[in-house]
Amino acid sequence: MQTQIWLCFLSALASTLAAQAAIVPAPDDQEEPSVVANDNDYFVVWADKRNYGSTEYDIYGARVSATGEVLDPTGIPICTDPGRQTSPRVAFDGEKYLVVWEDDRESTTDSQLYQIYGARVTTSGQVLEPNGFKITTNRVTRLGPAVASDGHGFFVAWEDWLRTDGAIADVYGSPVSSEGVVADPDGIPLVFGAGWQVQPRIAFANGEYLMTYRDNGPLGGPDIWGIRVSTAGQPLSSAFRISNSNDEAGGRYGLASNGRDYFVVWGDSRHSPSGFGYPKIYGTLVRSNGVVASPNGVPIATNSLYQERPRIASDGNDFLVVWQE
Repeated sequence: MQTQIWLCFLSALASTLAAQAAIVPAPDDQEEPSVVANDNDYFVVWADKRNYGSTEYDIYGARVSATGEVLDPTGIPICTDPGRQTSPRVAFDGEKYLVVWEDDRESTTDSQLYQIYGARVTTSGQVLEPNGFKITTNRVTRLGPAVASDGHGFFVAWEDWLRTDGAIADVYGSPVSSEGVVADPDGIPLVFGAGWQVQPRIAFANGEYLMTYRDNGPLGGPDIWGIRVSTAGQPLSSAFRISNSNDEAGGRYGLASNGRDYFVVWGDSRHSPSGFGYPKIYGTLVRSNGVVASPNGVPIATNSLYQERPRIASDGNDFLVVWQE
């Protein structure tokens, strides 16, 4: 079975909702899409296997117009360096995109080493750093990047694996300028401790970032936690719990900002029979000062057996949540 990238363009006019689907065709599989909007259109990035025999997974992207037309039907090659490039994410700073991904090009036959790479792409589709520039150092394996913009530069967060004694995975990050300069390649420690702190997400509102993550450590969980971070990368708060059921399901949760506040959504297996996980969709508003409006979450979708892997976006006012059911 071949997996490809499909684009579904949704437009809401009054009470109507129209959907228009388009495809980015290519040999083999295209996976893990991520999308960001600018003032006029969109940019989609994904992990691509069209050249798997020679370069394994690569990173491709495509511009999509405001009417849903795919402007780069075969995709723009962003990174085709030999090795495995996966988990792409993308943000827009008002002038250009920053695409980030996890990359094992420095692995050897004896050891596998992933680092975070990035490339800036113009709104015309020009890749300014073909095959990318290195964002992190080789201290440990880095995975799971996330990226957001404050409108002037970017902030990238990622997982550090086995960096300190007693920790399995922690979250570090660094500002990256609009010119592609990485402020701290070794990473600023954002959350760390025993167990797993993984799957960072990041969004910007009211002059600062909210960085969220899944925690399955000594404080209980799995649950979604958050920490406020300055544009320079300094933590502005201690970590605080966002989901509160100890039953967050699957980890594919969503975070979005409307420019003033945030909303976090997740799959939640609360009330499932013992030994079974029947996730429902819950979420909560998080104020820009870190106040969690609904610590137990508000039910968003609870009527089917499985409702999971939610994603969320904002038009600058309201939020739209989508999920798998």
